[in-house]
Parts: sequence; C-alpha cells; structure tokens
Amino acid sequence: MRLRMRLKRKIRIVVVSATVVLFLSLWFIIRLRHCDECDEQLASVNFTETECITGTPCTYANQVALRVIVITSNRSRSLARLLESLDVVELDGDSGSLEIFVDCDERGLVDPETVKTAYAFHWRRGLVGVHLQTSHAGVNGQWIDAWRPATNDTREIVLILDDDGMGVSRYFYRWIKAVHGRYGDEPDFAGTALTIGRDRLPNSPGIEPVYMYRGVGTWGFSPKASVWRGFQDWFHAHSQRSNFRPHVPEAVAKASDNSADSGTTWEQWFDYYASKEKMFVVYSNLKDYNDNRSSCFGTKYRVSGLNVPNDDPVTYCKLIERWDDRYVSFPEYITRFDLDGNRIGKY
Repeated sequence: MRLRMRLKRKIRIVVVSATVVLFLSLWFIIRLRHCDECDEQLASVNFTETECITGTPCTYANQVALRVIVITSNRSRSLARLLESLDVVELDGDSGSLEIFVDCDERGLVDPETVKTAYAFHWRRGLVGVHLQTSHAGVNGQWIDAWRPATNDTREIVLILDDDGMGVSRYFYRWIKAVHGRYGDEPDFAGTALTIGRDRLPNSPGIEPVYMYRGVGTWGFSPKASVWRGFQDWFHAHSQRSNFRPHVPEAVAKASDNSADSGTTWEQWFDYYASKEKMFVVYSNLKDYNDNRSSCFGTKYRVSGLNVPNDDPVTYCKLIERWDDRYVSFPEYITRFDLDGNRIGKY
C-alpha cells in the first residue's frame, strides 16, 4: 500500500513537472512567434548591460555621451530605414549607445519581423540593446519609461525616436549637443526636438536659427535630464488619478486637445507639465534660416497605415546633408512661443 502511494506521488510530480516545462516552452514559442533566428542574432549583437522592466522607468548601467532610444512595435521596414539613417550619425569622437524597445500587443505577442530587424542591426557608433516589452506598454509607456536619467545633472544626452516613418540627419547630434550646451542651464529649458510641424506654429520666428515653443515635438525629442525626471515622477503620480486630465485650454493649435480623448497621449501630458512649470522646447528654424523651406535634422516619411495605403517617399522636409557652423550660432535672445503659437517675449 505504501509502495503504491509513493509511486502515485512520484507520478504526480513527474506529470506536474512535465506540464510546467511544456507550458513554459509553449509560452516562449508563442512569445517570439516562432522567431527561429533570434538566438543566433542574440549571440551576435553587442548588447548594453541593462535589463529594462515594463512599466518602470529604465536606468542604464553605463553612461555615454549620446543614448539614442528607438521605440517600435510592428513596422519592420520603417524601423530598418530609421536604423540605416542612424548608422551614419556623426558623434565627433563621443561615445554612443542605441536602445531599441519593441512593444508587444495586448496578448503579449511581439512582431517577429520587427524583432529580427532589431536583433540584426549592428550600430557602427556603439553598443546596441534590444528590449522586448513583457506586457503591452503602449505609446505612453514606451516613451515615458525608456530612459530614467541617473541624476538630475547627468551630462548624458538622450534622443527618443519612434519608428513611425522617422529619418534623421547625420548631423543631428552635433546640433542637439550644442543646444544642450547653450541652453541646458536655463531654468525654462525643457529640452530640444528635431522637427515640429509648421501647423503648430502659425507665426514665423523670423530668421533666427532657433526658437522656443511651449509644446513638445515627437519627431525626435531630447529632454533635459532634470526636467524628464520631474515629469516622470509627476506623470506616474497623476496618471493614477481617474478624475485628473491634463487639459491645456490655450492649446488651440492641437485639435486633439478638444476631443473626447484629450489627455490620453504622452505629449499632452508633457505639454501640460511644461505649461505648468513655464518651460519651453528649443527647435531649429532652418527652413526659414536657410530660406529653402526644406532643411531639417529630422523628418517623417509617409508610411503605409490607416490613411496611407502604401509607403510614399514624400517627406516633410529634406535632411541636412552638409554642416554649417551658422546652425549653432545661437542668438543672444531667443524668441519664445506659447502653445497657441503667439509670441510671449524674449529672455
């Protein structure tokens, strides 16, 4: 009788163990959607040493001069084009690191082609880290939690890009480094962005090479470290309050602010925070400064989606291909614009 009971107990242990192993194996296969090449790619990629956790702002183990963060989900071709433009960026001898965040869908599944594209990329300028979200982070989670500055005064510069048709000039780092160097100690400097849609700024800033605008630009954003830390803390505290919405009444330039979904996007949260803290984002004014209406450090291609049936080579502006030191000959006083596009003075 005892022998029979021991035998049954051993059989149960074996069955349970086999079930657990089978479940984990199936989960792993589904998680990568049969991404057979990922192991080989994983071994060949130069990875950074940080493991980021979905839902928690990511602090990196190493510090570099430039950290580029690319957020993506299921657009492998668009991701490949963005990575190609990043591969020729001029770092002028500085150190760099590239972090690629791949979001999963609400079922926890990642797109295999996007994963393979991320793993296959070898950046000539520095280390590469590929981070697969373990649960659906969404646009807000991808943007807000991808970089937690180690300290308020870190000298590391970050540029956050999404793969939604973005392309960057090889000289973007030279420009944003100069912007941080010139305006980084100003109390109302929130960061800099590569490009802004002209429809968000109805009044011309004139022929100055840069200007300040209250609203954040999503076409390549480089936040000031102390501001980003403060925004992250404020966002994670206030986003838990069901009765709070970051609506900015004067943001007439943003039609989405007046919609039923007002307050749902990370940029609306940041615009509210920047307005509350009286801070601005620095933009280049090269379209007017170069007098050719086509100069920029970051652009967007029309990629297939809801409103565009096929990829279109047409871009918002032409990327800077030749450097000119005048691009960083910043004025003594910089013009500032509020969210409604009106000038609010100089400092």
